[in-house]
Amino acid sequence: MTCIWSIAGSDPLACSGIQADQRAAQAQGVHCCTILTAQTSQNHEDCHTITAVPAADILEQSKAVQLNSPADAIKIGMLAAGHSVTAVAEITRSMKVPVVYDPVLKTSSGGLALGDNSIAIIREQLLPTVTVLTPNIPEAEALVGFPITSTDDFRRAAQELRSLGAHAVLIKGGHGPDDEDATDYFHDGERAMWLTSPRSEGEYRGTGCYLSTAIACGLAQGLDPREAVVQGRIHLMEAMDSSYPLGAARILIETKEPRQMPLITYESTMSNGAPFLGTGLSPLGFYPVVPSVDWLNRLLPLGVTTIQLRIKNLSPEETEDQVKQAVSLARKYRCRLFINDYWQLAIRHNAYGVHLGQEDLEDADVAAIQKAGLRLGISTHSLEELGRALVYQPSYIALGPIFPTTCKSMSFGPQGMAKVATWKRLSPCPIVAIGGLKPEHVTELKSLGADGLALISDVTEAENPEERACEWLRLVEP
Repeated sequence: MTCIWSIAGSDPLACSGIQADQRAAQAQGVHCCTILTAQTSQNHEDCHTITAVPAADILEQSKAVQLNSPADAIKIGMLAAGHSVTAVAEITRSMKVPVVYDPVLKTSSGGLALGDNSIAIIREQLLPTVTVLTPNIPEAEALVGFPITSTDDFRRAAQELRSLGAHAVLIKGGHGPDDEDATDYFHDGERAMWLTSPRSEGEYRGTGCYLSTAIACGLAQGLDPREAVVQGRIHLMEAMDSSYPLGAARILIETKEPRQMPLITYESTMSNGAPFLGTGLSPLGFYPVVPSVDWLNRLLPLGVTTIQLRIKNLSPEETEDQVKQAVSLARKYRCRLFINDYWQLAIRHNAYGVHLGQEDLEDADVAAIQKAGLRLGISTHSLEELGRALVYQPSYIALGPIFPTTCKSMSFGPQGMAKVATWKRLSPCPIVAIGGLKPEHVTELKSLGADGLALISDVTEAENPEERACEWLRLVEP
């Protein structure tokens, strides 16, 4: 079984610390071993005492746990003294596993956990061993030594923390001034992203503990830091939604599968435009993706109601002629025609819709597509891309490849059918499954909630494409 270690303090009310960590890990099916660093006497109103565990005891705990349950990832929380930091840094340096550090400089009830001397030790000894650092705004300010009041400050602070050795930094914006949204800033040296969700009402304790543990679970399960951060945020949102009251605060717990998703942008601003037009009352259903208008001539007479024209390697003149003919044919047969990539031509010739990949979103004028009254479909291959796609409120979202495919060179592996159910829960948009699909997959994919099944080679490379298309139509649209 996948295992993480929680190296953190104990909360007698079980709102935060190792108790919250164990709930977070259990929700993701991960075993959580605990190495105690501090014993606290705290409640919702105050933290009365913090007693640091001696360094030797911390090290002995790690040796004992290592014998029976080696860690696949480590989450670090409260370190109550400089000797604790030194001991934990010794542990993380000796273990070649991902490390998530939530720098608890104060308890969730307000007690001061570390002084300036210990913070210096964190910067020098611990940060160079950290895979993902997850400070809130006050904690990040204490670590970098300057206030964080603007988007530029977020960027500067993340760069400073990365320069101290942390591989990736997630600065949590829950302590920021925005009354409506909570926005976090992530940077791993490749591409920064902002994760935004509606701010939850009420007093919650242990949110930082829960999030950092959820991220550690994702890393232990093999996710890269970016995907682990997004998945962690999803689990935190669900835990806050399912929380229960204990006195004046709420206790985080997940009682059902997550159904909320943070919106992801690569800039600090986010469009609040209207959603794209829907695709009608009938599901997208059987959805062939074809390379030329000749295929529309062959397939539309069979009763195909959704199709995508994906043109490659033609001259601009030939491409426009193909789009123009395709739009005319689609109107004749009342078929929902999506043009892949060539959004300007789709607008010019009034196609039904446009399909864009993630890389196409960089250059496409999405507002112009919407203003023209076209529908929009967006490809996704990860939770990060799903969060980004949802910002645009598209007509549908494609997930793939579900199975291995040779149709295009991809940098991501097969998603598997179970991901369809995950996307369906997290997205208010219809979901189209694509990649390596066969007729024998139809029943399960439909039961998982797929609104459309997109095919490329299974139809176009069949011995009898028309016959194969009819088989798909009988199965998908009985």
